[in-house]
Amino acid sequence: MKAFFRDFKRMSIFQKSIFAVFIVVVGYFFAFHNHGGTSNPPRVDCSIYPTGKIINVIFTDTAFSPKTIKATVCDTLHIVNTGTTPHEPAIGSHPLHFEFPGYEPEQALEQNDSFDILLQHVGRFQFHDHIHDEIKGTLIIQPK
Repeated sequence: MKAFFRDFKRMSIFQKSIFAVFIVVVGYFFAFHNHGGTSNPPRVDCSIYPTGKIINVIFTDTAFSPKTIKATVCDTLHIVNTGTTPHEPAIGSHPLHFEFPGYEPEQALEQNDSFDILLQHVGRFQFHDHIHDEIKGTLIIQPK
């Protein structure tokens, strides 16, 4: 590593600029193309199945319940914030949540707010709160 920094110090401004552009392009490629990670699971067309069950997920100020959510594809998560602090539920790993496409995690829930998510992807996913990083669990969605 010392040799890298020694050589980097000796590079011209042009060489350092090319190196910086290379790092940005490679970082963008890996961040936005999900290579080497979990591929996006196919979306299930829930209109061809009977209505699934509704699974209540309750956020308090310090946790959500249940911590492990077990569901079947085409079930609906009904998420409610019963705490006094806002929560921002998210599914998938940071920072881009590739594993659970079609769900926008940037929706903060204030006290007594709720929203529903139709589960159209089979798999095992991280479930967490963007505002309170310590609040996390697992969402397991089985096929029909």
